[in-house]
Order: sequence, then C-alpha cells, then structure tokens
Amino acid sequence: MQKDSTIRLDSADALRGVAAMIVVLHHVVQYFECTQSMGILHRLFPGSASVLVFFVLSGLVLAMTFVYRDGDRYIPFIIKRFFRIWPLFALVVCASAGMLLAIGHHYVSGAASTFHANWGTPVSASMLGQHLAMSGTHTDLDGPMWSLIHEMRISILFPFLIAMVLWNWRIALIATSAVSVLSGAIHPSPGFVSSLLSSTRFLALFVFGALIALHLAPLRRKIGSAPKPVRIILWLLCLAGAAAAADYSGAGATVSSNLRLLAHGVAAAGLVLLSISGTTSALLLAYRIPVYLGRISYSLYLIHAVGITACVQALREVLPLPVSVGIGVVLSIIAADMLQRWVEQPLTQVGRKLARSLSLEGQKASRLSQI
Repeated sequence: MQKDSTIRLDSADALRGVAAMIVVLHHVVQYFECTQSMGILHRLFPGSASVLVFFVLSGLVLAMTFVYRDGDRYIPFIIKRFFRIWPLFALVVCASAGMLLAIGHHYVSGAASTFHANWGTPVSASMLGQHLAMSGTHTDLDGPMWSLIHEMRISILFPFLIAMVLWNWRIALIATSAVSVLSGAIHPSPGFVSSLLSSTRFLALFVFGALIALHLAPLRRKIGSAPKPVRIILWLLCLAGAAAAADYSGAGATVSSNLRLLAHGVAAAGLVLLSISGTTSALLLAYRIPVYLGRISYSLYLIHAVGITACVQALREVLPLPVSVGIGVVLSIIAADMLQRWVEQPLTQVGRKLARSLSLEGQKASRLSQI
C-alpha cells in the first residue's frame, strides 16, 4: 500500500459514523420496557456488532497512522492517541456526574432496567476517580465507555502488535487469536484485573484491522474482481455473522464465548473490508449523512447515553417517555456536533503538535549523537 498524505479513508470514517448511529438506536430500543421481548428490533440495530466494527476500524486506522505517518515512533503515537480519546471522555464523564448530582436518579415508568442502570451509583470522589482512570470497575456515568477503556489499553499495546504483524502476520494473527480466545479460561474476581483481562478478548480484532490496512490494495482487487453473486453472498454472511454478536461489554467470559466473539469479529472485519472496497458501498458512504455522522461519531458515541438519560430524568414528570427519549437523541446529536468542533478537534490538534514537537526533538538528538 502506498503512503497517503491524508492517511484516512473517507469510507471508513463514514462507516464509523453509521455504526455510531446504530449504537444510539440500539440503546433507544434497550431503554423501553415494552421492547425488551422484541428480538427483531435488537437485530435491526445490532449495537454489539457496531462496537466490533469500531475495533476493526481502529486497527485499520491506527496501522496506517503508526506505519505511514508516525514512522514507528512510539511516544508520539501514544500522545496523539491519548489526546484523541481521554480529554473528551473525561469532560463527558464529569458533565454526567454533574447532571446526576443536579437532577438525581429516579424511577421512570416504562423504562427498562437497562435504562435505570445509567446513573445507578451515587457520585463520590472514589467512583468518579475510577471512571476517569478507566479502571473498568465503574461505567455508571456513561455506559458506552466500556469499549473506550479497551480501546485505550489496546492502543498502548498496538505498536507492539503492529511490529509483530510486520514481522510475520500469520504468527501475529494466530497468537492474538489464541490469546483472545484462551483468556476466557482465566476467571479472576470481578474488579480491575478482571477488566484488564477482558481487554485481551479484543486484541485479534485490532490485528484484523491492521491486516486490512497493510494489504488493502490486493484485498480490494480481489473483492473487486469477484463475481457479483459472490460479493452478495459475502455481504449477507458478514451481516448475519456480525448481527448475531452478543453483548460483550461485561467481564466473566469463557473460552466458548470468546470463540464466538472471534467469529463475530471476523464477520465485522469482512463488513469493513467490503464497505471500503466496493464501489456501490463507497458511493453510499459518500452521501452527506454518513459523512456527517463519521465526523461526529466519537463525540456522539460518548454523549448519547448521557444526553438521553439526562433528558428522560429531567422530563420524567412532564413528557411521555418516547418524547423525552426522542428529545435526548436530537440534543445528543447537536451536543456531539459542538463537542467535535470545539473540544475534540482542537484537542486532537494539540496532540498532533505535541507529537510533532517530540518527533523533531528526537530527530535532532539523533543527528547530534551521530556527530
């Protein structure tokens, strides 16, 4: 694959936006007590599958960033990743804590137990600190943060994963798949260690994304040269495989559940590859709505559960539940747009400038050492 100055794949960003919106709709369905038995709705909006797609996309984009832009420099890569994920995450978590203190946690008629799990623990310094430390022991203030915890941890390991992939991709694939599956044989007590072990379940998905990135041109040619019926069958198989994904947000995995996760991850990787390889899918993802959702995807993923919960709790005695949920969704999209423009984008630029400064200092020190 040739080095690209922009690095980013527009269709991959748009796909991330579509996946983020599916997660929002998945949670909307989950929040109503009357929809809990409607399995078809949960299959129509497969939130778990969307998260697996996020992980594969992260592996793809991180591989491009580390190999083609950062030039194998670990510290600049980590600095950029930190500024990309943590500051906005911390802001939303603190805002959620503030709204919980101001509004309170109340029973809402018609809302499911999954909704009432949001804001289910009173705010304390210890609880807030564990959220901000991404310990994995608390996610009450923002349920979707569970995947960001795994993303941050694997980002720290990612340069070592990509080094293994560049050395021998087959060994890297087998090794990470084995770790992802066999980690289910270890069952520590619930807590930080259990959460840390849970992150290993998703290692292989990042490697799937890295392999797509590093072999993108030949993979695209193979997909493009395949007969149309074969491509349709591949789409159907990948969609069905990913949509069947269970909820992997909690700990307590087993070898068999991790094996199923790996299979669903393969399907998610297939969806990513098909989406960025096909001309039709690329055209669909080039429309304004997917592109817009791609731009605000991270902020939307972070803020939507907080926004919906705050609206429902604040309006519980004023408006019917469906109306307050709808208002929460609309306000979450507006808030995500503002967060992306005024917080996420500037912080990302700060991370890039710091990383560039460190890279230049490192190059200068390297030249001086050679004199």
